[in-house]
Amino acid sequence: MKNENPKIRIWRSLGILGLEIYLIFAIKLWKYLSNLAHTDLATDTRIKK
Repeated sequence: MKNENPKIRIWRSLGILGLEIYLIFAIKLWKYLSNLAHTDLATDTRIKK
């Protein structure tokens, strides 16, 4: 129990900030992957045509 207390305290202090950073990173990654998928689809349609 003594070893877990500092970790819990750190996670509580960084919880909100870490969650915001994670959400921003996830949104940027999702936009990047969606753009990548759209460009791949565009190149595929060009090659097929």
